[in-house]
Amino acid sequence: MSSEALALLGRSVTRIERRLEFPPPPLLPLPDGTDQSASAVTDAQLRRSVPGVMWDLRAVQNPHNGERGIARYVFEQAMAHRREFPEDAPTYTVDSLLPVPGRMWPLLAAGHLRPLERALRYVDSSEPWLWYLTSPIELEYSTRDLWPFGLRRETHRMAVTCYDLIPWLYPDRYLRDRHQRAAYQTHLQLVRQADRVLCISRSCADDVARLLDVPTNRIEIIGGGVSSAFGPPKSGAHAAWLQVKKALPRIVEGYVLFPGGMDVRKNFERTIAAYGKLPVRLREQHHMLFVCSVTDSERAHLMSLARKSGVESTFHVPGFVSDEMLVAMYQSARLVWFPSIYEGFGLPVVEALACHTPVLCADSSSLVELLPDPGMRFDPLDIVAMAAALERGLRTPPDLNAAEYDSLVAPHTWEEVARRTHAVLQELAERTRTRPPPRRRIAYITPWPPARSGVAGYSHQLVAALRSHVDVTVLSPTDAPDAEHIEAFDALEASCGAFDTVIAAIGNSDHHVAILEFLRKHPDRCVVHAHDVRLTGLYSSWLTGDGASSTIDPHELLSALYSPAYAELIERSQPVNHVMAERLGHWWFKEVAELSQKIVVHSKFAAEVVHLECPTAEVHVIPLAIRSGQPIRYEDPMSASDRLGPVIASMGVISDTKDISTLIRAFSIFELDHPQAVLALVGDGRLADTSAGRLPDIDILRRKGALVEPGDVSDEQYWAWLGRADVVVQLRATTNAEASGALADGFAAGA
Repeated sequence: MSSEALALLGRSVTRIERRLEFPPPPLLPLPDGTDQSASAVTDAQLRRSVPGVMWDLRAVQNPHNGERGIARYVFEQAMAHRREFPEDAPTYTVDSLLPVPGRMWPLLAAGHLRPLERALRYVDSSEPWLWYLTSPIELEYSTRDLWPFGLRRETHRMAVTCYDLIPWLYPDRYLRDRHQRAAYQTHLQLVRQADRVLCISRSCADDVARLLDVPTNRIEIIGGGVSSAFGPPKSGAHAAWLQVKKALPRIVEGYVLFPGGMDVRKNFERTIAAYGKLPVRLREQHHMLFVCSVTDSERAHLMSLARKSGVESTFHVPGFVSDEMLVAMYQSARLVWFPSIYEGFGLPVVEALACHTPVLCADSSSLVELLPDPGMRFDPLDIVAMAAALERGLRTPPDLNAAEYDSLVAPHTWEEVARRTHAVLQELAERTRTRPPPRRRIAYITPWPPARSGVAGYSHQLVAALRSHVDVTVLSPTDAPDAEHIEAFDALEASCGAFDTVIAAIGNSDHHVAILEFLRKHPDRCVVHAHDVRLTGLYSSWLTGDGASSTIDPHELLSALYSPAYAELIERSQPVNHVMAERLGHWWFKEVAELSQKIVVHSKFAAEVVHLECPTAEVHVIPLAIRSGQPIRYEDPMSASDRLGPVIASMGVISDTKDISTLIRAFSIFELDHPQAVLALVGDGRLADTSAGRLPDIDILRRKGALVEPGDVSDEQYWAWLGRADVVVQLRATTNAEASGALADGFAAGA
């Protein structure tokens, strides 16, 4: 670029910036004929707007969205809203550090655009405001920027638009990077926190309710719109064909248009394979035109696939085309093919219908809503079915008249989107003054399924019950499908405000190492839900790990918690020894108690232990919950056995802690009088690794079939054994002052 061009560009940017900060008096009529002076929002009007509505249009400035996608949606929606409801005069906010695209200049000229930081100056906390975040998953911005603190008050409300949850549905494809996944999860909190979630399809709305636990009464469907530029050719399809032919001389009339993208979800690989299965003569008569933005390497990959399928001469990849050319391509195509596996809306389908062009699409997600006729859809995962649908469509395209095309397009105009958006925002704005007290927000930090942890299962049930009273965000030390990662805590508070209460579940295993580190990082912040109060197993895992604990001397920690003399009694080679800890009378719970606000335990005995460790701790006893009602009974795990006598079950890890030796000796005596009885040791671990492994009774019981060791079983098998058990036995050689989850499950099962 020449120096003169750079200077001109610099002067243009400067003029735009100055106009944003100091908009001039309106002088020229807008393109739609509206008088600017009647529609412009002055600073005085901005101050008087009650309730004020503020739209975030920064998505239109996103350089990665280009001229299509979310950027186009937001722009078209805002312009249609302004045309349909000129009296509303909302404030549109933009990023003053990014250029304003030329298509937004009518809003700029009318005085509607404001830099966000300037608009926020007029937000009065005593008056209600409605913040409409048109694109919450803008990862270039932090959630702090997308939901400014000035708008996070009880008098204000927020609405957001959700376009899809595709990355959340396919994390292995879109969220492989741990940091990107954490950022996406954090931005999803904006959707969860919104007073209204505006979805562009029923499919999207169902995903928001199912995957994000957003109540359905906070979800509205506003749909998507098609630009007025898309319509049947005014001078006939032949003129449109000549325009396409001029740009692509090798193409033949009667081609198939595939408006796709270089994303596996767009299904281009199966499409090329299916196209290759068509008769050669049919392919020669109907070339395929794959239209999307591609790099040189991507085009080479596509053509390589085409060569393998034998369609190299009839498969064309022109790359990105202008809107004018795209319209002509729609208008002159024999058939539009849209095989996408998953869509938030499916705009190409509506664009094709608006041009009165036959279209076939995948039988998936939101596309079903756009084409209700199953004869115009196909299975996008079955190449043979795709080929059959494509051949059928080329030989006998769907026969729709103009009225039928128009009826399919009618619900998907920008005017309809504007009216639905307006209705939602108006209803929300009118309720702003009478906003009910907000529900308390709880962060529950705990192991979470699929982690194989009793605490994880208990927390899962407890959180389900809590959610009828408070809003609960679950944070897990490991990746879980319906929980945030524990590392996202600080970002969540920065973006969505501080939680009212933080609860941390603590147990005596390596599942809780990250939770212990969280307590050390956030002292006096958590209510600790202590499932165990002897934490030697937890500290042993922590102190031998590779994290922050690797720099901590266990003896120095013991000296600080108890006393130097105490620490000297501990064997240096094995500082966290539960036998020694029990003998000396310390439980390794003192640090957790001192880091906590309050402590919840399941028994009075556990409360006494906590007070021994930390006399000043505030401790509450809440008994271990037992499932209500009868559990689902699964197939009898003993159905293949000929032993029909009573079943005695020991549930949980097989270890000396459970005093397995005593249990086996007692059962050996019992079995003499009850030869059909069975002892089932249901849980992880091996008898050979316990002191019971040397008992001669074991081999005798195994030969008789009286001793069964299912091992670490699934949840279904776990409940099947509980349902089959006549007696559940839980012996303890030592205790961590915990209540037994296995016994609680046994009670629930009626054993």
